Amino acid sequence: MEPIMDYYADILRQRTVAAASEGNRDWWISWSTLSRLSKQLIQLWIIVVASLLISGILLHFSFLHVFIFVGTFGHAWFLLWLLHGYYYNSKEISWDITIKAFSCGFFIITILAVMWELGLGMAFNITMALLLKLFGVNAASDNGFNWVAGFAQSASTRDDYLGVFGQNHPFFYALIVAFESYVLAASIEELVKYLGYPMIMDHPDFWTRYELESAVGTSIRRLRKNRSYDDEESKNENECDDEKAEIKALKQLDTSQQDKSLSVRGAMISMSMVAIALGFTCCENLLYIFIYNEHSLRREFTTLVFRMLFPIHPLCAAFQSIGVVKRDIEKDSKFELGQILFPAVLLHGTFDWIVLYIGDFCDFPLVAFVLAFLFVLAALIFYYILSQDQRQRLQEREKQNSTTFL
Repeated sequence: MEPIMDYYADILRQRTVAAASEGNRDWWISWSTLSRLSKQLIQLWIIVVASLLISGILLHFSFLHVFIFVGTFGHAWFLLWLLHGYYYNSKEISWDITIKAFSCGFFIITILAVMWELGLGMAFNITMALLLKLFGVNAASDNGFNWVAGFAQSASTRDDYLGVFGQNHPFFYALIVAFESYVLAASIEELVKYLGYPMIMDHPDFWTRYELESAVGTSIRRLRKNRSYDDEESKNENECDDEKAEIKALKQLDTSQQDKSLSVRGAMISMSMVAIALGFTCCENLLYIFIYNEHSLRREFTTLVFRMLFPIHPLCAAFQSIGVVKRDIEKDSKFELGQILFPAVLLHGTFDWIVLYIGDFCDFPLVAFVLAFLFVLAALIFYYILSQDQRQRLQEREKQNSTTFL
């Protein structure tokens, strides 16, 4: 395992330089400030993207296919870069944690979400088929095929029988779509996105000054211990000088930078959770565009544009972060997991219901688009109001703590 200060010391030095230049933002990634894991993740990203592109070319992808593929990744990475460099305080949030959070969302959170959705979705469809058959409900298509009976013979019909049944019972089908939207999709995905936060919250960016100084002291003791165990005569003069210089550099680190304000710590939580959601969104978009659309160029492009216009996952993660900050920074012990997830599940589930029921089943895509646009716009405005109120509360609490200390 890589010692923390082997890379975090460079992050602190970079922040010291950035603090001296007012208004300077950390727009670009400095390789020396990345941990070994982050460097390996970047290399993995290069391999993954290159492999997928080569596979697509071998499968005779057209230029538009390649454009859609690059646009899917580019959209997520651009939002990540923009949020890190502009909206949040990039001097306080390292690229190291941003890369790890994005990768966590893409690889780990997506796998968890797909596994849970497939398992619970299959159980739901089987349960509905059995209930329809138990109560003698006949869901037959126009050509006379009985989907309920056929469900037991072919797994490919597991969604069709609900669609056929819904044509005659639209209200009942609206409830089924609501269950799928709010429970099978929104609840599972918002929960697994939340679980990504504990996976990365042990990053040094979240440490207090005391914790960081303890890590610095541990690194210094480790270097001195190595010197005492090794025979000084067996080392050349340059090696000894390097160790002495490294110890001196660690002692000169400005650890006061870890004395971050409450509002900055809140922004760090928000940025981390949004980065996780962006990673998840990127992978999910690839699945929707290239797997679920049956290689239709028109639908692939339409899906890309639609999902670019409605970044529902990052927005839901931002709502979650308000609850996490209220619990962890504002120290509201009554604010529990259910209260953190509820606004995100409500937003996510309603958006999915509009798209799936009004847009797909009722075949009113334009109406669904307008409703989704207005709904997401209202959610953005509501989030902005909540975040500004929370920032003001944190700043007032900071002033009270300063007054109490004085």
